[in-house]
Amino acid sequence: MFSIKNIKIDTSMVSKLNPVQLQFTENSTRRTWDLIETTDAVAIIIFNTSSNKLVALKKFEPAVYLTSISKEDRQSTIIDMLKYPENLGIVIELCGGNLRGNDEGHILEVAQISIYESTGYNVPRESIEFVSSFKSDVGPKCGNIYVYYCEVDEKMKVACSPKANEIVVEMAISEIKEYLGKSLPELRSSPIFLYAMLWFIQEKQTHE
Repeated sequence: MFSIKNIKIDTSMVSKLNPVQLQFTENSTRRTWDLIETTDAVAIIIFNTSSNKLVALKKFEPAVYLTSISKEDRQSTIIDMLKYPENLGIVIELCGGNLRGNDEGHILEVAQISIYESTGYNVPRESIEFVSSFKSDVGPKCGNIYVYYCEVDEKMKVACSPKANEIVVEMAISEIKEYLGKSLPELRSSPIFLYAMLWFIQEKQTHE
């Protein structure tokens, strides 16, 4: 399980992000918009045909945890973890990785490596199929996300040591549907994950 302790908020840090300001004229009005440059990414929907379940990852996401804390309590540098336990930052997400380019060969390479490193399955590149691509966000941080799909079985599992900060979980279609019916605070996943699950239910329902 996760062991998150000694959470502090530091507002004095020097940001490692890449802020940029876009200046433009809209309807004769001069405007500015603060943005954060981000990398593109690939996300993979994984279905285990041996267990008839979808494979996902549980992980602690600091941004999700922070937004679960009231604005008043964020004024304190030390967070009361009895009031705000670590599970408020635990999310369910797709396996995926950051990209250095957008050519298909590179995307498939990152997808294959990400699947292996996070779940232990060795999936041939030709078995990873394209689903869709779209903007990951339309706010101050916007990148491209490439969604792919693959099927695995237990014969393809060659490693059993996932990343230390991730837990592999399997969810039956009935569990996915139940999860999609929830809302905050129980529903803690990105829109990309929710889209992927709805796509799977619509396109791959025969697996149920």
